[in-house]
Amino acid sequence: MDPKTGTLAILLPFLLFVFLICLPYVFWPEAMWRRFSAWEYKHPEANEPSSQGYAMQRVSYSIIALTCVIMSVILILIPDPPKKLMPSPTAKSDLHLLRTRKSVDDYRESMQKLVPSPRK
Repeated sequence: MDPKTGTLAILLPFLLFVFLICLPYVFWPEAMWRRFSAWEYKHPEANEPSSQGYAMQRVSYSIIALTCVIMSVILILIPDPPKKLMPSPTAKSDLHLLRTRKSVDDYRESMQKLVPSPRK
């Protein structure tokens, strides 16, 4: 799976979900307060937020919704990340020799024959 496709598959539904949750709070904050918060109070009318409270709630949820839209657009429009280049082995025989401990010892011996050890 392409890294960008995986990111889009996870983040876009999440951003859409958050955006859809924010919309009722932007357009109907009074109704949302009555539906989800009024039950907490014995006298909900006495504890209802003021018009400035509702305005602040509208602004806050608008910012969150706008952020979700901007992040979605950025995710869709950014180019694919560059592929990381893995270093290629110097020789296939080197990889074959490094598979077992015995092969590692054989490899060391063959390297010591090629490269003399420093004299003491």
